[in-house]
Amino acid sequence: MYSYESEGHDFRCVHKGRKCYNDFYKNRLGEEIKDLLIKRNIDSDFAGKLVADIFSETKAGDLIEYSRAIHAEMDAITTLARLQSSNTKGKTIYCTTYPCHNCARHIVAAGIIRVVYIEPYEKSLALKLHDDSITDSSEHGKVVFVPYEGVSPSKYNSFFKIHEPRKRSDGSANLIDISQSKQIDPQFLDSYHAYEDKITQSLEQDDQDSSSNNQ
Repeated sequence: MYSYESEGHDFRCVHKGRKCYNDFYKNRLGEEIKDLLIKRNIDSDFAGKLVADIFSETKAGDLIEYSRAIHAEMDAITTLARLQSSNTKGKTIYCTTYPCHNCARHIVAAGIIRVVYIEPYEKSLALKLHDDSITDSSEHGKVVFVPYEGVSPSKYNSFFKIHEPRKRSDGSANLIDISQSKQIDPQFLDSYHAYEDKITQSLEQDDQDSSSNNQ
């Protein structure tokens, strides 16, 4: 709906009523559920607590269907469509975050064959809803979702910025000996999924060791 070309015509939620319309309509949905429970002779206060539990303990709280905005992936796809100078078929799309399931179906429909993302997104049901067309491995004929391997934008500055003073107190240059440089920030080179598996294995091993010691 709104893209980088929307300067002067930006009617995102923050500029239209100063409220999140996704949350607004989720709250409306909660009120409808509460009214239905009350009609079924459930006490109003208890019905309110049930609705709160439903939205806090189920996927209902993660609904993104009512958002007015388009995500970056959709903007990239629709921008190419408007430019008419290229197309998305057979292309790779790079994302800061794992695509949500809404964006995922547009990615599949657009003919994109590879998605590279930096951060995971736990709310996304992309792989569950579209396992026939999306994979996180190398299945032929499916869109491949793979984690980015390298220095992410959020960490780039911390890795490559000089953290030592450029000059000494007398104004002379502070020459930095690269061979003596220390690692700035510890980072794991494994993918998110591989790192998660290693943590799980480590915890399971700790449980086994603890059980052995208690015997």
